Amino acid sequence: MKTQPLKGMRDLLPREQALRDYIQGQILATYRAAGFQRISTPHSGGHGEPGQERRR
Repeated sequence: MKTQPLKGMRDLLPREQALRDYIQGQILATYRAAGFQRISTPHSGGHGEPGQERRR
């Protein structure tokens, strides 16, 4: 039986994940400061994480 990673997905090592978490946190803080709130929506493709910001 052959196994393959999901298309468009890749592993992030701890250092890469920490940087990604930091950058995403800065982006979210900026959005929230501008009055946006986080929502999660299903999507296809993208960066492997659902979610988008929306003005309240």
